[in-house]
Amino acid sequence: YLIKVGDQCEGQFTEDNVWYRAKITNISSDRKLFTVLYIEYGNSEVLPIERLRKVSHGSILIAF
Repeated sequence: YLIKVGDQCEGQFTEDNVWYRAKITNISSDRKLFTVLYIEYGNSEVLPIERLRKVSHGSILIAF
């Protein structure tokens, strides 16, 4: 699966290690770091791929 800008996913927030729904807003040129926007909270952070996962079954996707 090739992650692209605009994809929705879950990101593991670095301050509490909890998974939150997120949207990919930028990808580094080496594809090792991904900027995510946390959907419910409006904050962003840069994460490595290990802290991203596909939206879990049952999560509601939001179109923006």
